[in-house]
Amino acid sequence: MGKDHALVDLTGKQFGNWLVLSRAENMGRNVRWLCRCTCGSGIERIVMGNSLRGGYSKGCGCILKEAMIEVRKRLNPNPHSQLNEYKLYQAAKTRAKRDGLPFDITYQDVIIPAHCPVLGIELEPCVGTHGPSDNSPSIDKIIPELGYVKDNIRVISFRANTIKRDATAEELRKVLQYVEQAA
Repeated sequence: MGKDHALVDLTGKQFGNWLVLSRAENMGRNVRWLCRCTCGSGIERIVMGNSLRGGYSKGCGCILKEAMIEVRKRLNPNPHSQLNEYKLYQAAKTRAKRDGLPFDITYQDVIIPAHCPVLGIELEPCVGTHGPSDNSPSIDKIIPELGYVKDNIRVISFRANTIKRDATAEELRKVLQYVEQAA
């Protein structure tokens, strides 16, 4: 024996950011409503009545987005933390501390060019989800012993920095000579 329920008109009522505009076509026995999100996006969507009344649907996604922004602010209150320059700066600061190297740069000193000044390849920040890729930007210590100090750093590709990391100029010349002879 089914229960007789009187349909409650939700038109004009607000549920989270959803403003109910009108009734929509039922989906089986589920009553649905046309709603507009009041966040300013103007998005209109058909939403199940039980989702509105139960609080399962509160908006077009804007409320979740706002909540995620708040979580990010609490976890990482520094507004610069998502900048690629800042990420490179922080990684360099960590390496300098670990390796006992001088460090006096700020994140504003880290300037990422469009192309690697050594290899000419396009630099793509945040490429490679499992660590840097060849064309990821990387801070180069021009003279490694001087550390991360102003006028001793530049941003080059991870590939160029990897090639340069352990090799002396003489070793690089020998590799070049070998490659040219083999060609």
